[in-house]
Amino acid sequence: MSESPTTRLKKTRYDSFDHGDPALSAHPVPSTRALPAHVLVDPEFPLCYRRFPASSYFRTGASASPCTLFGMPHPGGEYNAPRDAFDLYTPRFVKGKGVDKMGLCPICIEPPERGGEGKKVWLAMKFSAFKCYHMQYHHGISASTGRPLSPPIDFRVVTRPSPRKAERAKVKQGKCHKCRSWIAVETVKNIDVKVKELFWWKHAVACHGASVLVGGVFEEDGVYEVLRKAHEDTA
Repeated sequence: MSESPTTRLKKTRYDSFDHGDPALSAHPVPSTRALPAHVLVDPEFPLCYRRFPASSYFRTGASASPCTLFGMPHPGGEYNAPRDAFDLYTPRFVKGKGVDKMGLCPICIEPPERGGEGKKVWLAMKFSAFKCYHMQYHHGISASTGRPLSPPIDFRVVTRPSPRKAERAKVKQGKCHKCRSWIAVETVKNIDVKVKELFWWKHAVACHGASVLVGGVFEEDGVYEVLRKAHEDTA
């Protein structure tokens, strides 16, 4: 019997983590990302629109440790170089080998004041725990781009013909910027779900590939500005 994403997440170990620097952010987070003017924002799906903290673990050519740039404590494991400084998907630290290899979520490890959870969340990399159940379906991060999955560009509510008992008479749909199809963003069952964005993220993972809507997706705090400047200097 297959396990649902929420079931697998409950089995993950979450350890609190003290970053020691309360001044990493100067404003409440998460804030709302910038999107094209034609995109309709639905407050019912807030995780589709949140910004993310750029990782404060990054090794530059001038530093021997990925912790040096921002004076961060080492979370354990070995450094795993990302595709670029703004890669939100690739674990910055890994431990173990083979089927026992685990990756540290690069978002959860960040402090709450930057938009993280202040927790060391280690997940199995050889199975679906890291890729599917956490990065894609807990955070909404694309494995292809290393950036947040794009939200629907529009919404509509359609009436369902002959709904059964305990099913919705109407279902909300979101329009995809890539395939232009209308996709159900809620289950037909008349129940509450833990992560409302899950139904859209499943479509986005299967459809979007490298296609993303333009706009700002990062918390533009001190960490972001340092990484942005370093990226511009090496471009």
